[in-house]
Amino acid sequence: MSSRFSFVAFLFLLLLPISYAEARVWVLHPDGSGELPTIQAAIDTVDFSGDIIELTDGVYTGIGNRDMYNMGKSFLIRSQSGNPADCEEWHWGIAFAEDG
Repeated sequence: MSSRFSFVAFLFLLLLPISYAEARVWVLHPDGSGELPTIQAAIDTVDFSGDIIELTDGVYTGIGNRDMYNMGKSFLIRSQSGNPADCEEWHWGIAFAEDG
């Protein structure tokens, strides 16, 4: 029983770094020149629950940067500066749901 547990633990530890290696940081710029043009495009592209959408300094406005849906995905959005984002007047930021 002990050798079986050791083998399972070994496989778990062997595969652990592989699962974390799939996470990616998507860097966005307010002018659309980042890896993807909008925050919603990044949300649509996020494939792994450990992915991070990182916003550089600036104001993100217009379609694709407001009234967004998380599509039931799990990810992190953060700003490089640490300042919270402001939404355009009469719009909301992101609607989070368990599924799209």
